[in-house]
Amino acid sequence: MKEAEISYAFEWSAAIATGRDDVDQDHQKIIDCLENLRNADAGADGHAVATLCLTQLSEHIVEHFALEEKIMDSFDYQDKDEHKHAHTQIAHEFRKFRVQAAEDPDIRQELLTFLYEWLVVHICDIDKVMIAQMNGVTIEKLWDQSAKHQTDMVIEGAWSIAAQVDGMSCRVSQTGLAGQGSLGEEGRRPPSHYRRIAVASERLLNLVALANTRVERYGCDARQLHRLLCLKSAIVRSAGALSTLAAQRVIGYCAHVLSGKYGMPVDAGAILAFHMDKIDGCVEIAGGINALQGPVRDAVTQAREMVRAVAAMGTTTMVLPDLKQPAMRPHGME
Repeated sequence: MKEAEISYAFEWSAAIATGRDDVDQDHQKIIDCLENLRNADAGADGHAVATLCLTQLSEHIVEHFALEEKIMDSFDYQDKDEHKHAHTQIAHEFRKFRVQAAEDPDIRQELLTFLYEWLVVHICDIDKVMIAQMNGVTIEKLWDQSAKHQTDMVIEGAWSIAAQVDGMSCRVSQTGLAGQGSLGEEGRRPPSHYRRIAVASERLLNLVALANTRVERYGCDARQLHRLLCLKSAIVRSAGALSTLAAQRVIGYCAHVLSGKYGMPVDAGAILAFHMDKIDGCVEIAGGINALQGPVRDAVTQAREMVRAVAAMGTTTMVLPDLKQPAMRPHGME
């Protein structure tokens, strides 16, 4: 499975702060645009949403590069030419793929993942150095002061969220699904505790991915490594919670379709393919279907069975594995 298919959120973290407010605010705006672009295919008109997001992203990039280059020109910045060249290169790459990204969801996902990874590396390796030089801080002192501290911030943030996930997961396991109604109950929305676990889980996955990147780049001490290893079980539980939430959305939507009240939506295949991709990504993180806890495995299995039932109703109008076009998300999938 391609990395872009796994539902990581693109979000701002204090670990990539440069220490200058206007620069950090611009970086945050760009990351918010990337997150909106990531979710474009889940809406009613993926092409229109993606086009708007790409336009906003283009505007933010132009404004941000102008701000940084004004800062570069304001002091004796040794790496000014190289920094400006890096801006020119990424702006060229973005313009080259922008039109294709608006039309093709696969190119769109690859572009936004590339831009996010480029931005994080660019901030850590170039922007922070520029701000440090402007403030009279040597590169050696910058790395000594910030690298370990920021890695600590990321790992501690992940550790805190993992504790929240563990606490919520424990309450769910004690309560179980008893009294919650059948997973296939028509129109039933996922229980609120699964929603809370899913939100926390997505943040946990994102922070651990960032922590791993920092450890690979800067190294870590024994305490940091121990904490990262301890987070593994929480990540698996997080993937299970996300699997449950996504499966219940699929089950609820399929129940509406199978009831016959709404007929067969033209875009049902694309909607179900989108959500089953999310489920498959989470199941892969968890270590496969057999690694899931019983209730989670049952929910995923039921979702797949109901998708097959919906496909059987509309075999003349849709082929689920091949539909990749953006689609409307009707009642029951919000």
